[in-house]
Amino acid sequence: MLPNHLKVTDIPKMENAEVADLMARFEPLVKHFNRYLTIGGFPELALSDDDLYARRMLREDVVDKTGSSKI
Repeated sequence: MLPNHLKVTDIPKMENAEVADLMARFEPLVKHFNRYLTIGGFPELALSDDDLYARRMLREDVVDKTGSSKI
């Protein structure tokens, strides 16, 4: 649980021990955050459990879009 009153702007003002405690609280979310960074914004891939497939599809989508925008 995070404090309800916590703001991002509060973090630089916190003591090292408080920041370490806060980061420990975020630890369970790291894998979800990394997955969001990998496939976030692509709902069709959100339910896929195959990260390699999701990365391949994103890569192919980017190549298709950049290849089709040639003048």
